[in-house]
Amino acid sequence: MPAQNQMSCAGTPGLCFEKHDHFVLKPQNIDAKILIGADGVFSIVRKYTGQSTPPCAIGASGISQNIERDMDKCYLIFNYDIVKYGYAWFFPKKNAWNIGIGSLSKKHFKGAFNDFKSNYVVDRWKVGHGPFSKPLKLSCKNIFLVGDAGAQVRSIAGAGNFTAIISGKILADTIIKFSKKNFRDIDAKDYGKIWNAAIGRMLRREYYLARLFKQIMKKDRRLYFSFFKLIELTTKHSKSRY
Repeated sequence: MPAQNQMSCAGTPGLCFEKHDHFVLKPQNIDAKILIGADGVFSIVRKYTGQSTPPCAIGASGISQNIERDMDKCYLIFNYDIVKYGYAWFFPKKNAWNIGIGSLSKKHFKGAFNDFKSNYVVDRWKVGHGPFSKPLKLSCKNIFLVGDAGAQVRSIAGAGNFTAIISGKILADTIIKFSKKNFRDIDAKDYGKIWNAAIGRMLRREYYLARLFKQIMKKDRRLYFSFFKLIELTTKHSKSRY
């Protein structure tokens, strides 16, 4: 943590924190007893705690009207001819499709994205980064991280919206509890303990599984064999239990 009374701008003009016995958010001079980092994968608040940006995946998505697929189904396409270390998706909406492509490798993403978007009509593509990491340290005294800022994501699927909603609810409940005592005796570890029991362990397991799949995906033959083997084992396990 920065020293007392030290200003930290984290390299971004206009977004500064000044720490005394509380926070002063610059340039608005807003007093705060608690600082919450819900500011994405490149979080300024996280940098203030001394944690660096986690490894990231990259993806692009857009809305298309002209997709010749069954609108009662969602599609995930794992194919090295489309993108390495990632997948393409086609998710039906009410009268259109959310389509996109993502990869764990920035090196292989650019060319794959250029080829992918040349095949579809999309009004506007949105490109963004997402953490590919174990969940980070989520609290430090009276500073808390939530969502992509704390890498609260499902690495196996590159998804973070639903986990951020759950995490936000857990953090809100924690802060409400602190507020009843006027934020005295804050135990920041409460948030991490409750969150870890709810979904944290699952997200860590999925991160290690995603890393394993990344290694397997280096060769299609090994990838397909592993997927089929996993499906076979899962089916046997389900039958034995139910």
